[in-house]
Amino acid sequence: MNTRRICLLLTVLAVLFVAGPAMAATYFVSPAGNDGAAGTSQGTAWKSLAKVASSALRAGDVVQLARGGVWRESLSLPSSGITLTAYGSGNAPVISGANIVSGMYAEAQSAGVTWIGSISTQPAQVFVNGVRGQRVGSAGEVNAARKWHWSNGRLTVFWDSGSAPAVEASLRQTVLNYNGHSNVVVDGLRIERATDTCVNMGVGNSNVLRNSVVADSFIKGVRSSGEAQHNNGRIEDNKIFGCGAEGILLDGRMTGWVVQRNEIYNCAQLHNELVGGHAQQEWSGAIKVWGWIKAGYVGTLTIQNNYIHDIQPQFGAGSVDHKRYVGIWLDELIDPTGRPLIARNRIVNTASRGIFVEKSSNVDVAYNLVERCASIQYCAGIQIEGNYGQGAHDNHVFNNTIYGGYWGIAIKTFEAKGLANNVVRNNIISDTEAERLYAVDGGDNNGVNGSGNIYEYNSFGPQSSGFVRFGPSCSTYDCLDKHYRRPMNNVRGDPLLVDPANGDFRLRAGSPCINAGKVRGMTRGPSAARVKSDAPDLGALEYRRVDFGSGG
Repeated sequence: MNTRRICLLLTVLAVLFVAGPAMAATYFVSPAGNDGAAGTSQGTAWKSLAKVASSALRAGDVVQLARGGVWRESLSLPSSGITLTAYGSGNAPVISGANIVSGMYAEAQSAGVTWIGSISTQPAQVFVNGVRGQRVGSAGEVNAARKWHWSNGRLTVFWDSGSAPAVEASLRQTVLNYNGHSNVVVDGLRIERATDTCVNMGVGNSNVLRNSVVADSFIKGVRSSGEAQHNNGRIEDNKIFGCGAEGILLDGRMTGWVVQRNEIYNCAQLHNELVGGHAQQEWSGAIKVWGWIKAGYVGTLTIQNNYIHDIQPQFGAGSVDHKRYVGIWLDELIDPTGRPLIARNRIVNTASRGIFVEKSSNVDVAYNLVERCASIQYCAGIQIEGNYGQGAHDNHVFNNTIYGGYWGIAIKTFEAKGLANNVVRNNIISDTEAERLYAVDGGDNNGVNGSGNIYEYNSFGPQSSGFVRFGPSCSTYDCLDKHYRRPMNNVRGDPLLVDPANGDFRLRAGSPCINAGKVRGMTRGPSAARVKSDAPDLGALEYRRVDFGSGG
């Protein structure tokens, strides 16, 4: 080879080296497409999600699903660094875990009309005209609207009408799976009706789910879980509803997660006592973070500006108890490597606790509005609890407003020690059924299973019989100070909220809660942007200032 050719070859190699990897591509998917096409334009769109899953996509590639399209498939993403989003006009693209049951025919019975369909596999759940039906134990019990039973390939559904209902049966366990990849963005889709989890974000890092609808999972709406580190994920600006258990479940070894500006409702709807229920539906809520009771498994975590409402059972069968229907639940976060933050959320109408910090430590709960939660007896709007051998320490409950429910704030243990150094400051609690403050079994600093817990600058409303409990029950603020053994500096009397019965929790002019709090200890989170001086207002809303995100 002569010198000229060698120089030319080196020049070509240098150009290729500088050019680096291929440019990112955009691929299109449409129900009217063709998997044999190139996929690189709307006119050459692919047809199926199976084609996406089997394609050699690269970091930076974008896959766009046609708006108005419906895919009754599961999708496991093939690589890291890709974006899955929508194109065109109309409704968000739907990826569904359910199949349509076709060929339904009527069969009269004494109770009315049942509809019969053929489906080979036992479905986890059935939807009748878009609403989840109730599974019953035998075909003979299919005697009211949307009750259903499956046996030996025969699906029986009650729908007392002359025209066949639209029936869908959930058959796919996971609808959208990030498949262990990282730096994946899912934006603007609807993912629905899984037999287990609609969106599995897996154990990848820096994954994002945003601007999407996650609906009607039998168990979990969104989950990221695992022994391996799965850090810095973001779940934001989504609508999540109709989940049998958790709307969002984060568990395992993780740090840096942000869950914000989501609307989450009608979750924790099902329970294991129903026919066809599942054990994972027993301990559930709208947002749950589980640290596996292993020290240091969880680091920094931010749950903020979410609107959570109507976390109630769908069906009345079985018990309605404290183990389900929680708004935000932090469970077994033992000595996290950073301080998790629950801030500026609005939580309305949960049957169990509004915010539950259980067997967890170093959590900041600040500027949340908790309204008509904890309707179940012995539950609180905000509850800090140690139980079954594990305590709860160094949690901070600052500047929250709690209205209605059973207890307002509860700090307690059950068969545990180590309820220590929790701080309750600058909160407003009003109109609860039972005690507005319930501090017992260590929450009252009894020296046996609890000590060093601080309560100060709170408003528990007007004095009344048994309105607070600190060890013994108290009917006056003086009694409360006596058992605390020093002044709590509480604001006594009516906090003068604008219209709490109709959801307006701003302070009225002349409220004794204006400038009545203390900043002490509020070193992170929302406090710096919220307070006017060393004397912040009590409660979640500074006087004449509304600063909430979703639902505020």
